[in-house]
Amino acid sequence: FRGVPTRRTPGFDGFRISHNNEGYFRLFRLRQRSNREIHRFVPEYEFRYEGRTAGHGFDMYLPRDPKAPALQIKSLTPEFIRRLGDVFAAHPEYFSVNEAGRRSREMQLCLSNPATRQALLESLLRWIEMHGRGVYMVGSNDYHTGRYCFCADCVGKERQYGCAGGPLWDAVIWLCHELKRLGKDGVYVTSLAYRHQTQMCPGGVVFPDNFICDLAPVTWDRSPSETADETLPDGTLYNRMDNIRAWTKACPGGCSYWYYAEESRPEYNWGRQSRELRDIYDAGVRSVGMCGLEGGPEFKDMMHHLFFWTAFNPHGDARAEFKRMCVVKYGPAAEIVLAYADRMEDMRRRVVSRQP
Repeated sequence: FRGVPTRRTPGFDGFRISHNNEGYFRLFRLRQRSNREIHRFVPEYEFRYEGRTAGHGFDMYLPRDPKAPALQIKSLTPEFIRRLGDVFAAHPEYFSVNEAGRRSREMQLCLSNPATRQALLESLLRWIEMHGRGVYMVGSNDYHTGRYCFCADCVGKERQYGCAGGPLWDAVIWLCHELKRLGKDGVYVTSLAYRHQTQMCPGGVVFPDNFICDLAPVTWDRSPSETADETLPDGTLYNRMDNIRAWTKACPGGCSYWYYAEESRPEYNWGRQSRELRDIYDAGVRSVGMCGLEGGPEFKDMMHHLFFWTAFNPHGDARAEFKRMCVVKYGPAAEIVLAYADRMEDMRRRVVSRQP
């Protein structure tokens, strides 16, 4: 996860890429063999992905449904998980209580329940037994409500930690301490500080050094510094940059940023990407990952390169580098393509300037 060997000193010393991107880079090399200039960029970047489990969700440990999407990725799902079958049917008490007061397989785990935590730990230990040292994601399911779980104990964890993610963070801290107690050196737990559900850093908490926070606020068309402050239910203002800084201080084991880059949308252009990486660098983050780069439109190869170029040069001139890639890829048509990209960036900035 860290100590990535490169030919140059990167601005970010840790990189994390999803499984689909490794295939992309192999394809990139094949496609660009005839283009020496583009091919020359690729050896600059050497990556290693040591994450052992999927970003979403708990199904990789305690499957709520035998047909859950995560379990259909056979290469990621060990036989012992498939043999667990429908955990919800056997142990509904492991799962969240919804607003109606009923256990639901559509939400999260009820992490204030000691039995849930023990079952989660046992499953995690099975993963560690198979794969050894590494970073293990204990991440929420991709489901959003204003509350993680509506049972009284989970609501109490919210109050204790001052945020909706309280039940998760309390369980993660417990897991980290248990792994240390069991002598699992070289094993790290990571979890998503995700969107409106768990992205807020709990106040007054310092996480164990075998925890890595995976920040994933998913800001779509704007960077954290371009996002307006939000007024929380208690009347306080929530500033995304301040929240990122708080996470870097709360996590001595490390804080990674999970950049969501679905370039099929026109606003995901050179401007937003470079601005976001610069923002998180200035906030103290030194490890970065990416998601959403597996396919896509015309600028795909250029945006991939620009992502890694910016990771080495957080305060570099991203537009100048993008222009250089236009010249390499499009030759005489470079100015036309650059004018189009600039127009898209101008439109993005206009949208951002109109935010409430």
